[in-house]
Formats: sequence, C-alpha cells, structure tokens
Amino acid sequence: MLRAAVDLPSDVLPDYSGEPDLVTYGGRAVHAGVAVAVLADGPGATVDVADGEVRVRGAGRVRVVLTTATDHDVAAGTLHGDRSRVAAEARAALDAALADLDGLPARQEADHGALMGRVELDLRAPGEDPPTAGADGPGPVPDLPLDARLLRHAHGAPDPHLAVLAFQYGRHLTVSGSRPGTLPLNLQGIWNPHVQPPWNANYTVNINTEMNYWPTLVGDLAECHEPLLAWLDRLAAAGEATARTLHGARGWVAHHNSDAWCFTGPTGRGRDSVSWSWWPFGGVWLARHVVDHHDWTGDDDALRRHWSVVRGAALFVLDTLVELPDDSLGTAPATSPEHHYLLPDGRPAAAGVSTTSDLAMARDLLDHVRRLAPVVGERDEDLLAAVDGALDRLPTERVAPDGRLAEWSADVPDAEPAHRHQSHLYRVFPGTSIDPDAAPALATAARRTLDARGPDSTGWSLAWRLALRARLRDPDGVTALVTAFLHPVDADPADLPPAAAPAAERGGVYRSLLCAHPPFQIDGNLGFTAGLAEALVQAHRRGPDGVREVHLLPALPAAWPSGRVRGLRLRGGLRLVDLAWRDGRVVRAVLAAERRVVVDVREGAERRQVVVRPGEPTVAVG
Repeated sequence: MLRAAVDLPSDVLPDYSGEPDLVTYGGRAVHAGVAVAVLADGPGATVDVADGEVRVRGAGRVRVVLTTATDHDVAAGTLHGDRSRVAAEARAALDAALADLDGLPARQEADHGALMGRVELDLRAPGEDPPTAGADGPGPVPDLPLDARLLRHAHGAPDPHLAVLAFQYGRHLTVSGSRPGTLPLNLQGIWNPHVQPPWNANYTVNINTEMNYWPTLVGDLAECHEPLLAWLDRLAAAGEATARTLHGARGWVAHHNSDAWCFTGPTGRGRDSVSWSWWPFGGVWLARHVVDHHDWTGDDDALRRHWSVVRGAALFVLDTLVELPDDSLGTAPATSPEHHYLLPDGRPAAAGVSTTSDLAMARDLLDHVRRLAPVVGERDEDLLAAVDGALDRLPTERVAPDGRLAEWSADVPDAEPAHRHQSHLYRVFPGTSIDPDAAPALATAARRTLDARGPDSTGWSLAWRLALRARLRDPDGVTALVTAFLHPVDADPADLPPAAAPAAERGGVYRSLLCAHPPFQIDGNLGFTAGLAEALVQAHRRGPDGVREVHLLPALPAAWPSGRVRGLRLRGGLRLVDLAWRDGRVVRAVLAAERRVVVDVREGAERRQVVVRPGEPTVAVG
C-alpha cells in the first residue's frame, strides 16, 4: 500500500497569459489524499516499493486499487482544510474497496449498465440486413482496431457502427463523469491530465458547458443532469453581487467563464478582447437547462427548486435591456461570442449594439418565464408585466441581404467567415423557435449561414453544427458533419484523403474517440450524441392546437437506410420505447408516458394523432 498527501496549486494562470509565474504553490489550496494498493497473484509473486517505484515480479495477475479524497465540499464550494481527515478518508475508502475486491467489478458493471442500458441504437449501412424485432445487438462490426476504422471511414468506407459507438460514448462519458454529488463536467470532464490544462479546464459558459449537458436528458440520464442544476443554484447566488455591483442590475449574471468556486465576473485582466472577456449572457443561456429539465421530465418540484435561477436571469435581462432610437429594446455594449466584424478601415472589432445572439437568448428566456410562471405559481405581476412588455419590443432575427441569418445589428463583413461559433443560430438549437415549419424564411437563412461557415471547424463546433443541421432537417448536412466529426486528427496526414483546410485547423477525434478541438475537449463528444438523436427524432414543436409533435426520422442520412433506436427520452415527458425503420421508412414506433399525453406523430408529411396513456406503451406506427 502507498499513501500520499497532495497540495494542489493555489493559483494557475493560462499559458497564453504571458505572466512569468503560471503555477503558484503555497497559498490556500485544495488538499488531496491518495491511497493505492497493488496486489500481485501467482506463485512467488512479490511487490516492492523502492525509489518511488512499485516493482512487481513473478505475477500472473496484477490488480491496482486507487482511492482519493479532497477537502472540497462540492455542495458548498468550500474547503475544510483538514489534511489528516483527507488522508483518513482516502485510506478508509481503500480499506472498503479491498474488503470487497472481487465484488467491485460486478458492482461497477451493474451501476454503469443500469444507466447505459436504457438506450440502444443500431444503424445499418446500405446492403446490410435491417435489424429485426428479436435481434439482440448491432449488425456486423468491422473486426479492426478503432484507429484503422476511423481511417477507412475518412476514405469513404461505410461504417455506421462508428456513429453508434460515438453516440454511446457520449452517454458513457456522462455516466462516468457526472453523478449526483459531483461537480458538473468541465471542458475536459474528469479526464484532464494537466496541472495547467487548456483553458484551465474550466466552465466556458458561452457554449461549452451547456453542450456538455445536451445529451443528458434525451439520453435518459436525468440523474446525471443534477450536478449542473445544483451548481447553477450556487452560481446564481454568487452572481447576484456581480450583477448588482458591476451592472447595477437585479438578478444574477455570469460572464464568459466560471469554475468550481462559482466565479461570475468578466474574464481576463481588463485589457483583453471583449469578444471573450465581456459577455454577460452566460447565466441567460445556463438558465435554459432548468427549463429543459422540466420540459423533458415534467418534474414540477425540480422546476420550483431551481426557479430562482430562471427568475434571476430574467430580472438581469430586464434591467440591462436599453431603449434604442426606434423604440425597440436591445443590448449595449453587445458581442457575438468570440467573433469579430470588420470596420470600414478593415480593422476587426467585437463590440456593437444588439447582436442577434443577445436578442435571441433574451427572447428565449423571457418566453419561458411567461410560459412556466403558472407552473411554479409566480405571483410577481410587475415581473410578468415587464416580461410581456419586453417581449413586445424585442426584435426577432432578420435575414441579411446575402441571404444569411444576420449576426450583427448592421450589415458588416465577418472578420472570420468560417468562425467556429454560431451563437446567432441559438433559437434553431438549442432553442426551439426556428425550424422549417415554425419560421421557414429564418430556417432557410440559418441553413445558408451554415453553408457559408464551410465544412470544417473545431470538434465541438462540428457537433453543434450537426445538431443545427438536424433541426433544419438537412440529412445531407448531417451526413457531412458525422464524417467531419469522425475525422482522425492524430492519423498521419499522408494516410488521409486531401482536404481543403490545413490539418491544424480541422477538428475531429483522437484514436481514443475523445473529441479534438484540438486539443482535447469533451464537449464535442457530448454534443455529437445530442445531434445524432436530433436526426432520429424531434419533439420540440407544438401545433396551433397545443398538441406536441413527435417527428420521426426528420433528418435521417441516406447512409443509414435501416436501423433501430430504443429508449430515448423526449420533451413532454415522453419516451421512445421503440423506433425501427427500413429503406428510410418507419416500420414501427412505440411511445410511452408517465401521464396522459396527446401527440401528433409525424413522418415526413404524414401525420397521425395518438393518445399516450400512463403505463400503456402506445403503438404509433406499425
């Protein structure tokens, strides 16, 4: 057995900061305890520790058991500072593990499988036999190492099972890294190996933290959503002081970045580009997760518990909207996250007035406050009247002269036409207001925007674009983005097909299937899972009569003519018990719900209204 006490750094600056001392020890910091047992089995097996090394000889099997503990209280975001207690907790955990050493693998498999087993996906390439009702497991999977399969796929060899693997990998990472009582997943999840990680392994809340939780609800892992919701309660409380002192506003605010300690101020050192240092809409975007949790689960109690997150974000928006000369409401200064436009003299600029993303997020949040106020019993009539008044005066998205969805309030050229962020498409996805039925002109403009962004980007951006293309019902776009996302970034360039973009500018995946920005970020893996689910089923729309629409195979790629998915969770408290298709057509669809729901089941232009009753799976097709 080995035991160690570890004092983490008291301060870590990002490598791009230009400061001389990037890592500082000695101040107030997290204390950690580590306990390790190395067990060797076999006649004459020995284990020795010498010169900081563990040396094993004569072993037929070696098992390593490692436990850790820290003085960080996740629920409170505080440190207790007792190093002896931390060491004792690590050792006690190790003793408990050793007492049940043979049972550990079975317990882990049962725990993991209970969550992972809720959703099954099987995709078949053209020419492969379709899955059958009694089939157990996927179709034939190439008997090749993963890196070889990724390389073959890059050259055009069909392998839909790679998409299945990437889809389930996102769910696996969620199950492994986000459970009740833990912190939410950050840029690298729990898999950061660096003292000085890329972008500090923090919570980047202008897309990346939110993307981490896109697949959680649709992937039937609602328990794994709880760490984010619990952290949001603390973040909102911390952000009240920042809203009051920095913005003179009620409610709460979060800017571009946060961390385990719920930092809510602007990022940087006061002289950095406002494109990323000044963006006070982090809380506005994050509040949508409270809304989404209710839309999927129907859990009114959870909505009431976390309503202060939504309400406080709305108060901040209402207090910071400004009246513009045309009597509309807007934001100033305003940025479109991490992007720039060009001034008449050709210089890039980031600050402006009323960027599309600001207005879209503000409208989305206020719409939800108005919709859900009766559910939580919101009785502040002044607040609701202010929400109604702001919604009447907030401009909606507009189509620019070039046919794209405008990103800025003026028609100015983009400094980076292929920019990785597409924040002005917020109400396409993760929002639910723009699609080919609800807003056909804006949906067409959004599609042209994606066309103009080009086929390549960072890994996480490809995942976002996948979800956007699916929401816009563009199966060819989905196909192209699945291929782009599965691009093997660590393959020898000489072994890859020619590409227009330089290798350094192309995202994708490593041979481990972890997403490459590059470097590694976990958000792309999780966004891919959500985007693929959107291609198979969507339930965000309600018709004029208020009936929820369940749209089957809205963006199915031609490369997956047959397949089956079971267990996805849908908005409205619905579950997709089974969805099977052959030759691109649905052959069976079964829905279930915990309460009575009337749904409009749609495949293409065909519609059928069904009533789903609790405890009675309903055959909608087949």
